[in-house]
Amino acid sequence: FMHSSPRSFAQFQWSQKLWWLCDIISNLYIIHKEGQVHGNLHTGNILQTGDDYRETYSSISDLGLNIPADSTCSISTIAKSRQGDNLCYGVLPFIAPEVLQGNPVNKYSDIYSIGVLMIEIANGKPPFHDRAHDQELANEVCKGRRPTIIEGFAPENYVNLAAHCCHENPLKRPTVKHLSMILPHWHQCMSGKFNANAKCKEIQQGFLRADQKVLEKAEYGQRMEQMGSSSSDEWDTDDFGSDYGSESSEGSE
Repeated sequence: FMHSSPRSFAQFQWSQKLWWLCDIISNLYIIHKEGQVHGNLHTGNILQTGDDYRETYSSISDLGLNIPADSTCSISTIAKSRQGDNLCYGVLPFIAPEVLQGNPVNKYSDIYSIGVLMIEIANGKPPFHDRAHDQELANEVCKGRRPTIIEGFAPENYVNLAAHCCHENPLKRPTVKHLSMILPHWHQCMSGKFNANAKCKEIQQGFLRADQKVLEKAEYGQRMEQMGSSSSDEWDTDDFGSDYGSESSEGSE
Protein backbone atom coordinates (compact mmCIF):
# COMPACT_ATOMS: atom_id res chain seq x y z
CA PHE A 1 0.00 0.00 0.00
CA MET A 2 2.85 2.42 0.76
CA HIS A 3 4.22 2.17 -2.79
CA SER A 4 0.96 2.57 -4.69
CA SER A 5 0.57 4.58 -7.87
CA PRO A 6 -0.20 8.29 -7.33
CA ARG A 7 -3.91 7.84 -8.05
CA SER A 8 -4.14 4.79 -5.79
CA PHE A 9 -2.13 6.57 -3.10
CA ALA A 10 -4.73 9.35 -3.05
CA GLN A 11 -7.34 6.94 -1.70
CA PHE A 12 -5.33 6.47 1.50
CA GLN A 13 -6.57 9.07 3.94
CA TRP A 14 -4.58 10.34 6.88
CA SER A 15 -6.67 8.31 9.30
CA GLN A 16 -5.21 5.20 7.62
CA LYS A 17 -1.65 6.54 7.36
CA LEU A 18 -1.66 7.44 11.05
CA TRP A 19 -2.92 3.95 11.84
CA TRP A 20 0.06 2.49 9.96
CA LEU A 21 2.42 4.69 11.95
CA CYS A 22 0.77 3.78 15.26
CA ASP A 23 1.37 0.10 14.46
CA ILE A 24 4.99 0.73 13.51
CA ILE A 25 5.70 2.82 16.60
CA SER A 26 4.04 0.20 18.81
CA ASN A 27 6.44 -2.39 17.39
CA LEU A 28 9.46 -0.15 17.87
CA TYR A 29 8.38 0.70 21.42
CA ILE A 30 8.56 -3.00 22.33
CA ILE A 31 11.96 -3.34 20.67
CA HIS A 32 13.42 -0.37 22.55
CA LYS A 33 11.74 -1.34 25.83
CA GLU A 34 13.55 -4.68 25.65
CA GLY A 35 16.85 -2.84 25.30
CA GLN A 36 17.25 -3.69 21.64
CA VAL A 37 17.78 -1.61 18.52
CA HIS A 38 16.46 -2.40 15.06
CA GLY A 39 19.18 -0.54 13.18
CA ASN A 40 17.82 -1.07 9.67
CA LEU A 41 14.41 0.56 9.57
CA HIS A 42 13.08 1.41 6.12
CA THR A 43 9.93 0.80 4.12
CA GLY A 44 11.14 -2.56 2.86
CA ASN A 45 11.18 -3.82 6.45
CA ILE A 46 7.58 -2.84 7.13
CA LEU A 47 5.18 -5.74 6.58
CA GLN A 48 1.56 -4.88 5.89
CA THR A 49 -1.25 -7.42 6.12
CA GLY A 50 -4.92 -7.03 5.33
CA ASP A 51 -7.34 -7.52 2.47
CA ASP A 52 -7.78 -3.84 1.70
CA TYR A 53 -6.40 -0.46 2.68
CA ARG A 54 -9.11 0.08 5.29
CA GLU A 55 -8.02 -2.92 7.35
CA THR A 56 -4.25 -2.93 7.02
CA TYR A 57 -1.89 -3.74 9.88
CA SER A 58 1.79 -2.87 9.81
CA SER A 59 4.67 -4.53 11.63
CA ILE A 60 8.45 -4.24 11.67
CA SER A 61 10.43 -7.16 10.26
CA ASP A 62 14.09 -8.07 9.86
CA LEU A 63 15.00 -7.42 13.50
CA GLY A 64 18.64 -8.33 13.96
CA LEU A 65 18.84 -10.33 10.75
CA ASN A 66 20.92 -7.96 8.65
CA ILE A 67 22.99 -5.86 11.03
CA PRO A 68 25.76 -7.02 13.35
CA ALA A 69 25.79 -5.50 16.82
CA ASP A 70 27.36 -2.03 16.92
CA SER A 71 27.69 -1.99 13.14
CA THR A 72 28.74 1.24 11.49
CA CYS A 73 28.21 2.66 8.04
CA SER A 74 30.67 5.45 7.36
CA ILE A 75 30.77 7.65 4.29
CA SER A 76 33.90 5.84 3.15
CA THR A 77 32.09 2.51 3.16
CA ILE A 78 29.33 4.01 0.99
CA ALA A 79 31.90 4.47 -1.76
CA LYS A 80 33.27 0.95 -1.29
CA SER A 81 29.77 -0.52 -1.25
CA ARG A 82 29.27 0.83 -4.75
CA GLN A 83 32.01 -1.54 -5.83
CA GLY A 84 29.92 -4.47 -4.64
CA ASP A 85 31.45 -5.01 -1.20
CA ASN A 86 28.96 -5.71 1.58
CA LEU A 87 30.35 -3.02 3.87
CA CYS A 88 27.33 -0.84 4.51
CA TYR A 89 24.08 -1.90 6.11
CA GLY A 90 20.77 -0.18 5.53
CA VAL A 91 19.08 1.98 2.91
CA LEU A 92 21.02 5.24 2.62
CA PRO A 93 18.17 7.79 2.91
CA PHE A 94 17.08 6.13 6.18
CA ILE A 95 20.56 6.09 7.76
CA ALA A 96 21.14 8.77 10.40
CA PRO A 97 24.01 11.22 9.74
CA GLU A 98 25.89 10.20 12.89
CA VAL A 99 25.88 6.59 11.66
CA LEU A 100 27.18 7.73 8.28
CA GLN A 101 29.96 9.45 10.21
CA GLY A 102 31.03 6.15 11.75
CA ASN A 103 29.01 5.90 14.96
CA PRO A 104 27.10 2.69 15.77
CA VAL A 105 23.37 2.37 15.29
CA ASN A 106 21.27 3.00 18.40
CA LYS A 107 17.75 3.97 19.46
CA TYR A 108 18.33 7.54 18.30
CA SER A 109 19.23 6.41 14.78
CA ASP A 110 16.06 4.29 14.78
CA ILE A 111 14.07 7.46 15.47
CA TYR A 112 15.81 9.20 12.56
CA SER A 113 14.67 6.35 10.32
CA ILE A 114 11.12 6.79 11.62
CA GLY A 115 11.25 10.45 10.62
CA VAL A 116 12.24 9.55 7.07
CA LEU A 117 9.52 6.89 7.03
CA MET A 118 7.00 9.55 8.08
CA ILE A 119 8.09 11.64 5.10
CA GLU A 120 7.70 8.71 2.71
CA ILE A 121 4.22 7.91 4.04
CA ALA A 122 3.19 11.54 3.57
CA ASN A 123 4.49 11.76 0.01
CA GLY A 124 3.77 8.28 -1.31
CA LYS A 125 7.27 8.34 -2.80
CA PRO A 126 10.59 6.94 -1.52
CA PRO A 127 12.95 9.59 -0.09
CA PHE A 128 15.48 10.94 -2.59
CA HIS A 129 13.80 8.78 -5.24
CA ASP A 130 15.13 10.96 -8.04
CA ARG A 131 18.86 10.72 -7.37
CA ALA A 132 21.61 8.20 -6.76
CA HIS A 133 22.10 6.89 -3.23
CA ASP A 134 25.84 7.42 -3.26
CA GLN A 135 28.71 9.03 -1.39
CA GLU A 136 27.65 12.49 -2.55
CA LEU A 137 24.20 12.07 -1.01
CA ALA A 138 25.76 10.69 2.19
CA ASN A 139 27.93 13.80 2.46
CA GLU A 140 24.92 16.05 1.92
CA VAL A 141 22.90 14.23 4.60
CA CYS A 142 25.77 14.75 7.04
CA LYS A 143 25.67 18.47 6.19
CA GLY A 144 21.96 18.70 6.94
CA ARG A 145 20.11 17.72 3.78
CA ARG A 146 16.84 15.90 4.42
CA PRO A 147 13.95 14.75 2.24
CA THR A 148 10.92 17.02 2.43
CA ILE A 149 7.18 16.58 2.55
CA ILE A 150 5.31 17.93 -0.47
CA GLU A 151 3.66 21.22 0.44
CA GLY A 152 0.15 20.64 1.70
CA PHE A 153 0.43 16.85 1.84
CA ALA A 154 0.62 16.88 5.66
CA PRO A 155 -0.34 19.41 8.35
CA GLU A 156 2.34 21.53 9.98
CA ASN A 157 2.37 19.55 13.23
CA TYR A 158 3.18 16.36 11.30
CA VAL A 159 5.84 18.07 9.15
CA ASN A 160 7.50 19.45 12.28
CA LEU A 161 7.43 16.10 14.09
CA ALA A 162 9.06 14.35 11.13
CA ALA A 163 11.73 17.07 11.03
CA HIS A 164 12.24 16.73 14.79
CA CYS A 165 12.83 12.98 14.35
CA CYS A 166 15.49 13.84 11.75
CA HIS A 167 17.24 16.43 13.93
CA GLU A 168 21.00 16.50 13.43
CA ASN A 169 21.48 16.20 17.19
CA PRO A 170 20.36 12.67 18.19
CA LEU A 171 19.60 13.79 21.75
CA LYS A 172 17.05 16.31 20.47
CA ARG A 173 15.01 13.66 18.66
CA PRO A 174 11.81 12.48 20.36
CA THR A 175 11.83 9.12 22.07
CA VAL A 176 9.69 6.23 20.88
CA LYS A 177 7.63 6.72 24.05
CA HIS A 178 6.97 10.31 23.02
CA LEU A 179 5.89 9.19 19.55
CA SER A 180 3.70 6.46 21.04
CA MET A 181 1.69 9.18 22.76
CA ILE A 182 1.53 11.76 19.96
CA LEU A 183 0.62 9.59 16.96
CA PRO A 184 -2.24 7.65 18.62
CA HIS A 185 -3.62 10.96 19.91
CA TRP A 186 -3.67 12.34 16.37
CA HIS A 187 -5.35 9.16 15.15
CA GLN A 188 -8.01 9.49 17.84
CA CYS A 189 -8.59 13.09 16.81
CA MET A 190 -9.08 11.90 13.23
CA SER A 191 -11.69 9.40 14.43
CA GLY A 192 -13.77 12.25 15.83
CA LYS A 193 -13.69 10.92 19.41
CA PHE A 194 -12.67 14.27 20.83
CA ASN A 195 -14.46 16.73 18.58
CA ALA A 196 -15.60 18.70 21.62
CA ASN A 197 -11.93 19.53 22.20
CA ALA A 198 -10.98 22.57 20.12
CA LYS A 199 -7.32 21.56 19.82
CA CYS A 200 -8.25 18.06 18.69
CA LYS A 201 -10.70 19.48 16.16
CA GLU A 202 -7.93 21.68 14.79
CA ILE A 203 -5.66 18.64 14.42
CA GLN A 204 -8.41 16.76 12.61
CA GLN A 205 -9.05 19.64 10.22
CA GLY A 206 -5.35 19.89 9.40
CA PHE A 207 -5.18 16.27 8.31
CA LEU A 208 -8.47 16.56 6.39
CA ARG A 209 -7.09 19.53 4.45
CA ALA A 210 -4.02 17.45 3.60
CA ASP A 211 -6.26 14.62 2.37
CA GLN A 212 -7.98 17.07 0.05
CA LYS A 213 -4.65 18.38 -1.26
CA VAL A 214 -3.45 14.87 -2.13
CA LEU A 215 -6.74 14.12 -3.88
CA GLU A 216 -6.61 17.36 -5.87
CA LYS A 217 -3.04 16.61 -6.95
CA ALA A 218 -4.00 13.12 -8.12
CA GLU A 219 -7.01 14.44 -10.04
CA TYR A 220 -4.86 17.10 -11.68
CA GLY A 221 -2.34 14.47 -12.73
CA GLN A 222 -5.11 12.33 -14.17
CA ARG A 223 -6.48 15.26 -16.20
CA MET A 224 -3.04 16.02 -17.58
CA GLU A 225 -2.61 12.39 -18.54
CA GLN A 226 -5.96 12.36 -20.32
CA MET A 227 -5.00 15.53 -22.18
CA GLY A 228 -1.91 13.81 -23.48
CA SER A 229 0.61 15.40 -21.16
CA SER A 230 4.16 14.31 -21.94
CA SER A 231 4.94 14.10 -18.23
CA SER A 232 5.88 10.57 -17.20
CA ASP A 233 5.21 11.30 -13.55
CA GLU A 234 1.86 12.40 -12.16
CA TRP A 235 3.55 14.41 -9.41
CA ASP A 236 5.54 17.48 -10.44
CA THR A 237 9.23 16.83 -9.89
CA ASP A 238 9.56 20.24 -8.23
CA ASP A 239 7.36 18.95 -5.43
CA PHE A 240 10.16 16.72 -4.20
CA GLY A 241 12.66 19.05 -2.59
CA SER A 242 15.70 17.97 -0.64
CA ASP A 243 16.03 20.35 2.28
CA TYR A 244 13.96 21.17 5.32
CA GLY A 245 13.46 24.85 5.94
CA SER A 246 15.29 26.24 8.94
CA GLU A 247 12.03 26.75 10.81
CA SER A 248 10.70 23.21 10.44
CA SER A 249 14.01 21.54 11.27
CA GLU A 250 13.87 22.78 14.83
CA GLY A 251 11.11 20.34 15.76
CA SER A 252 7.73 20.65 17.41
CA GLU A 253 5.34 18.94 19.72
